[in-house]
Amino acid sequence: MHVDKLPVKIKLPDQFFHEEIRCGHTVSKQMKEVWAVELDLLSEVLRVCKKHGIGISAVQGTLLGAVRHKGFIPWDDDIDMGMLREDYEKLCEVAPSEFKEPYFFQTEYTDHGSLRGHAQLRNSETTAILMTEKQRFLQFNQGIFIDIFPFDYVVKDKAKRLKEQKHIIRLKKMIYIIAYFTDQYHPVHKGIKGIAFGVLHMIFSIFLGRFNYDKLYQKMEDCCKKHRHEQLEYVSFLEQLQKWDCVGKRPRSFFTDLKKIRFESIRIPVARQSVKLVKRIYGENYMEPLQDKRTMHGEVYFDTRNSYVNYIR
Repeated sequence: MHVDKLPVKIKLPDQFFHEEIRCGHTVSKQMKEVWAVELDLLSEVLRVCKKHGIGISAVQGTLLGAVRHKGFIPWDDDIDMGMLREDYEKLCEVAPSEFKEPYFFQTEYTDHGSLRGHAQLRNSETTAILMTEKQRFLQFNQGIFIDIFPFDYVVKDKAKRLKEQKHIIRLKKMIYIIAYFTDQYHPVHKGIKGIAFGVLHMIFSIFLGRFNYDKLYQKMEDCCKKHRHEQLEYVSFLEQLQKWDCVGKRPRSFFTDLKKIRFESIRIPVARQSVKLVKRIYGENYMEPLQDKRTMHGEVYFDTRNSYVNYIR
């Protein structure tokens, strides 16, 4: 297996691509290729962040993998990175000039209807289609990706926090409804059923077309950013339709006081107090490699050799 057959720039040792057993879990050659594409994407993001002085840190399963395995969790298939909102906006600003093909920096503004709620750097010459979306032939970029989450300031007062959360969720649901009947629509049905779906799409497009998609999404993001100038102690990823504390509320310092540790063949930035954070999220027994549902995915169709374009035509 030679890395130069993949659409990546990163140099990885040949043995990286060999099938192996990690913690009793078999990591196939195919998954190693997916990991290679994701490591290449991560290296590209880290390059741009270093160039522009943008803070970034591993979060969620990637942080746990870095601490416990010095790389991917054996049954994981993605990479999660996070940054403070101000750094996230700076990255979004420089992305168009920094990321060239096959790299594509995706947000809801570049690809209406992607509905991820955060940015993803994708490799356009590969495929990563969510199994829940495979029958819908969605037209946005669906190359292999890594996630980049913006973290916003949150107030300590629980009642106020829940009130703000409910407002953000209402806006996000409105965006989902509009996208589902407009940008996400694709005529996959034929015959009478297809005609019926087409008519419904036309009606909803006329009605929902009155809403400015970008402005509504911007309004939702503004709600997330409302405390940005207060320099509060805690931050969290607010665009997720879950309780904020479950997503991983943490001190702001977890994105400013960083160190680098090994992740497979590269070194990545993590919070200096990573162990403290991992313990709080995954428990005191975080070093026991149990297959936690929060670190398992397996619901994505990957193809490291063919572009997603071949699948959505």
